[in-house]
Amino acid sequence: MQRVLIIEDDLAMQSFLKTLCESAGFEVFHSDHIAEAKQLVKQHVMDLCLLDLGLPDGSGHDFIREVKPEVEFPIIVISARDTDFDKITALDLGADDYVAKPFSAGELMARIRVALRRGGAVAPTEATRYRVQHLEIDLEARQVTSDHLEDAIHLTPIEFKLLELLVKNPNKVLTYSLIGREVWGNQFTGSTEKIRVHIAQLRQKIEANPATPTLISNAPGVGYRLNHSTELDAHCGHHDFS
Repeated sequence: MQRVLIIEDDLAMQSFLKTLCESAGFEVFHSDHIAEAKQLVKQHVMDLCLLDLGLPDGSGHDFIREVKPEVEFPIIVISARDTDFDKITALDLGADDYVAKPFSAGELMARIRVALRRGGAVAPTEATRYRVQHLEIDLEARQVTSDHLEDAIHLTPIEFKLLELLVKNPNKVLTYSLIGREVWGNQFTGSTEKIRVHIAQLRQKIEANPATPTLISNAPGVGYRLNHSTELDAHCGHHDFS
């Protein structure tokens, strides 16, 4: 399920956006403060952000300026401010779109779909089968096969969780802390070495050449990333990352 972060201090508007996104199949996180929103970004992998400009602890422009260089998800500004200055400033800082209030639900959903397509995502149907280079990954059947092997690849539950997390967030650098929370939950102690060991074991099983991995790459000192192209097919519930 794709995740949308809503940053809006008008509770009626926040509730409207939350209901709209949830009815479209998104998992929704919401906040009315920039500081809390930045913590949510650190704790969860987001696919899209809907951002108001006028917030109690600062401007939405500040959020874009501070967060956009570190994330890959699109940001759509939703604001009653419709001056050219506000629009140009937001877009120059890195916002992907600007929607002036009032707006229709249909218009916003169309803009969300466009933003997700630009970002290499598909809204909002989640695939259960992925093609990644030489691998075929069936999340529902919990099966991984390779063009180079006759038999299915046996993965431990932890290895499968790691692969599932990576394949659902292609081309995104996932931090050690995020990987730890998503895979081990409250049992994660903060040990990056634990993650490195399991990634190394996973590479041994899925990489064509584990000594020079091409599927899972390091982001030194930060975490890991799954490498792929952006060819996607959501109509049959299948994503092709070859």
